[in-house]
Amino acid sequence: MTRQGNDLNPAGGWQPEQDLTVEQALSLFTTQAAFAAFREDRAGSIKAGKSADFVVLDEDIFEVCPDALVNMEVQRTYIRGNCEYRAD
Repeated sequence: MTRQGNDLNPAGGWQPEQDLTVEQALSLFTTQAAFAAFREDRAGSIKAGKSADFVVLDEDIFEVCPDALVNMEVQRTYIRGNCEYRAD
């Protein structure tokens, strides 16, 4: 979304005209990725009967400055609905 590396370079981002919003990025990596893989009936969103692979982050991606996204930490990872990782 910022078109920058983890060190926040280059300033202003690489080709900033290609920036994405949080909503666009989330859609690309969830529902649209599942659609592209012909798996939209089994993955891509959290609904009954789907695989439920997702992470829980320590902050709300919709509430932080995009530059802060790189510092977020994964609190839990779920694979097929089972908690496979939990930060202590």
